[in-house]
Amino acid sequence: LVEFFRSLGTELKFLNKLTGGKLTNLFKPFVRFFDAVSDLVNKAGTGRILKGGLILSRFTQLYSVS
Repeated sequence: LVEFFRSLGTELKFLNKLTGGKLTNLFKPFVRFFDAVSDLVNKAGTGRILKGGLILSRFTQLYSVS
């Protein structure tokens, strides 16, 4: 299983070079979404979720036009 993901990563890097970085832009919204979800899961139950508008800032970054 590890070898599968390692080879998949290598192939994606090659395709990204081949497309001039456009493949990265295609996956950017998905990466931002899962980063935000990971942030929420890691901070659940710690009381740090709502401090400083963290949730709002993470999700506005997720849906901002870049």
